[in-house]
Amino acid sequence: MLLIAVGCSSVTTSEPPPVLYRGPIAYEGNKEYLPRTIEAAAFDVSGVAIRYSYDVKQGVIASGINGVRATATLDLISEQKVKRSYQATRSIRENTWFGRTETLTILRRRALIDVRNEIEEQMQKDYAGEKFP
Repeated sequence: MLLIAVGCSSVTTSEPPPVLYRGPIAYEGNKEYLPRTIEAAAFDVSGVAIRYSYDVKQGVIASGINGVRATATLDLISEQKVKRSYQATRSIRENTWFGRTETLTILRRRALIDVRNEIEEQMQKDYAGEKFP
């Protein structure tokens, strides 16, 4: 694990997780938010089709507080049925009263990366425990 210090904040980087499924992916959006445990392929190499979606709500929660809530779902589909579903939710609140704050765009990105990472962790745990369809 590599820790990079930038000003007063830090960013942690690590190796990307292994690809666990390859197949057609139904997803419209920034590929950065797509879990790295899946990979697009023209046909269902892993025997499943993959559907990924997310929803983000953002705005001013109260005077002086910005907030973002991201929810994501990844479905593994085989024979027209959802065989396994993963979900994650992340809420971030930031007080804007005391100086420099992050924009809602930055908070949104952080929340979407967090739900992506959470789904990756869930998938890796299932894979290690052989709970995959």
